[in-house]
Amino acid sequence: MVFRKTAFLLVLSLAVCSTKQQSPTPATVQTAPPEVAKPEVRNTSPILVKFSEEGGPHAYVCLLRPEAFPELPEKFCSWLTRNGYLIPQYPNYGETNNVRSGQFIQPGQRAWAVLALRGINLDLIVFDSVAGTEPAVVMTKPLNTDQSEGNMRDSLLYVDLLDDMSMENAYFFYGETNMPPPFVTAENGDTVFLDGILLNWQDKRFSYYEDKRTWYYCSQGKWCSITDDSLRMSTIPIDTALIAPRGIPTLPVPVADWLEQGGYKIPVSFYEEDSIPDNVVQADFDGIGEPDIALLAVRDTTQFLLMFPEGRADTVLEVLKHLFVPGADAQKRKAFIWITIAAADKKYILEHYEYYGGNEPPKQIDHLGINYIFIEKASTVYYLENGQWLEFSGAD
Repeated sequence: MVFRKTAFLLVLSLAVCSTKQQSPTPATVQTAPPEVAKPEVRNTSPILVKFSEEGGPHAYVCLLRPEAFPELPEKFCSWLTRNGYLIPQYPNYGETNNVRSGQFIQPGQRAWAVLALRGINLDLIVFDSVAGTEPAVVMTKPLNTDQSEGNMRDSLLYVDLLDDMSMENAYFFYGETNMPPPFVTAENGDTVFLDGILLNWQDKRFSYYEDKRTWYYCSQGKWCSITDDSLRMSTIPIDTALIAPRGIPTLPVPVADWLEQGGYKIPVSFYEEDSIPDNVVQADFDGIGEPDIALLAVRDTTQFLLMFPEGRADTVLEVLKHLFVPGADAQKRKAFIWITIAAADKKYILEHYEYYGGNEPPKQIDHLGINYIFIEKASTVYYLENGQWLEFSGAD
C-alpha cells in the first residue's frame, strides 16, 4: 500500500516537472490573405438600337457605353453616364470612334470632345479636363434615321463621325482669307492656334448621300462653327464645276441643243483633270441594241440623271434628281461634284447583289445598267426593266 502511494506520487511529480520544463506550443493564428484590388470591370458590350421609317427599311445604331472608353476622364465618363448618354459608332470604321481629344479650349491643355446620343438627339459635348468645369454642349441635332446603308434592310445606320483638325491644317484646307480669327494671343504676343473639332455628317437627298463637314472651334471663349462647303464655295464660282453641253464633242447635236435650250449644264466630278467630264456615258441601257446616252446635268439648284434613248432628244428619261451640292478645291480654286456615273454589266450587278443583297435582279439581264457612284463611298445601279427603273446594290 505504501509502495503504490509512493509510486503514484512519483509519477505525479514527474508529470508536473515535465509540464514545467516543456515550452508551450503557440497557437496557430489564422491571418486573412492581403486584399487584392479587383480589376475594374468595364461594360464594353455594344448596344443595338432599332429605328425604322414608316414604310421603309429597318436600321440599327450601334452604341457603346461611356465606360467602354478608358481614355475618358472619370469625371466626364460619370457625367455622361449619369445624364443617360451613349456613344454612337460609325460603322466599318475599324475602331471605336466619336471620342476625340485636343487643345480645343486652352493652348497646352487637353480637352475632350464626344458625340453622344440621348433619346433621338445627337449632342456634341466638350469637357475641359484641366479646369474640371461642367461639360459644354456645343451642338444638338436630331438623329437622322434615314441614313441606312443603301436599300439594304436591317443595316447599320451611318451616324455622324467625329474627327479633329488642327488650326494650322484648317487654314491650309480652307484658305486664310476665308477664315475668321479662331486663335488666341499668348502673353508674349505670339499667335497660338487651337485645335478644332471636325464633324462629318450626311444629308440624304432623294437617293444618294452627300457628305458635309462642320468645323467647330473655340474663339475667345465662344464656340463657333463653319460648314466647309458653304465656306469654300463663298469665294469659288459654282460655274467652275459646270460645262456647257455644246462644249462636249461626244454629245450628239440634238442632245446638246435640248440641254442648252432647257438651261442644263454638265457637272465636272472630283478627280477629273481635263475639260471633258466622265459624266456622259454611251451604252445600251434599254436593251434595244442601239447605244443610248446617260448623263448628269444641272439646272439651277437641281442635279439630274438623264437617259436619251438611242442618243435622240425626242424622248428623255429622268432616272432621278436631287439637290445640287457642289464641293470645291481651295488650292485649285475649282468647284466639282462628288458624283460620277458608269455602265454596269450583268457580272457587276450579280456579283454585288450576291455580296451586298438588296433588291433581287431579274432573271434575264440583257443590257447594261447605270452605276450612280458617290466617289469614295458607295454606288447604286439603275436598271431599266419594262419601263421602270429598278435599283440594285452597287459598290460600298
